[in-house]
Parts: sequence; structure tokens; C-alpha cells
Amino acid sequence: AGGGEILQALTQMREMTGSVQGGSGEMKSGNEQMLTAMRNVSEITLRSRDAMDTIIASVEQISAAIGDISSVSDVNHSQIEEILRATGELKLASRDTLASQEKEQEEEQEREARQKKQPRRKKKTPRDEKAS
Repeated sequence: AGGGEILQALTQMREMTGSVQGGSGEMKSGNEQMLTAMRNVSEITLRSRDAMDTIIASVEQISAAIGDISSVSDVNHSQIEEILRATGELKLASRDTLASQEKEQEEEQEREARQKKQPRRKKKTPRDEKAS
């Protein structure tokens, strides 16, 4: 009976060893799958970080461009105000010039009208001057 029990125990040990070996193979396969998944996650993380870095750089460029546009807009605003001021001065100067020209024309017309009303004086000739 002792030898049969030993054989039975050895058989059970062999079955257990086979079961452990099978489980070990499954664990190895599972570990390899886990390692592959971790590598994929790591690669995705790196890609995401690179994409975020690119986005951050783009946002910084956009922000700088907005600052530049704001500066140009301020300069344009100042220049427009200067143009409006200068245009106003030109309008005033033009109005003054027109008023001055109109006044000169009126004065000229008045002189002409007075000259037409007054008899013309005869110009003295050298002979007339000797006679006087």
C-alpha cells in the first residue's frame, strides 16, 4: 500500500507541476500583453505631450500676433486722429482762403463799379503839363 500511495502522490505532483507550468505560461503571455499595452500607453503619452507642446507654442505665437495687431491698431488709431486733425485744419484753411478770395473779388467788383460811376480822368500829356 505504501508504494501505491507514493505513485498516487507522484501522479498528483506531476499534474500539479503541469498545472503550474500551464499557469506560468498564461502568466507569461499575460505579462507580455501587459508590457505591450504599457508601451502603447507610453507612446500615446509621448505623442500627447508633443501635441500639447505644439499647441502651447502655437498659442504663444497667436498671443504674440494679437499683441502685434493691437500695437498696429493703436498706431493706426493715432494716425487716423492725426489725419482727422490735419483734415480739419485744411478745411479751416480752405474756408479762410475761399472767404479771403471772395472778399477780394467783392472788393474788386466794388472798385470796378466805382470806376464805372466816376467820369474818367484824362491823362495829362507832357504838353498839358507845360501849359499849366
